[in-house]
Amino acid sequence: MRMEEEQASLSFFFSGGSNADDTKHERLRRVIIKGLSLELTERQRECINMRYIDGMKATDIAGILGLSRATVHKHIRVGLEKLKRLENYL
Repeated sequence: MRMEEEQASLSFFFSGGSNADDTKHERLRRVIIKGLSLELTERQRECINMRYIDGMKATDIAGILGLSRATVHKHIRVGLEKLKRLENYL
């Protein structure tokens, strides 16, 4: 799955998903909540929270955190990879 598709998918799940996909939505929510609190570094959590919970763009996140846009994208990408691996255990 491409990064854009993953981001759209996560945004969809955070927003509540659809009635037909409630089980998958709830499972992913558990993965994300557990992963955000246990598996990610503080910076990965910040970037993912700001991107998917707050709906901010990478450029804005970079400005607030004092990082480059590329670094924000890397924190998000690596964090999402960790969350994907965590999903296998649920």
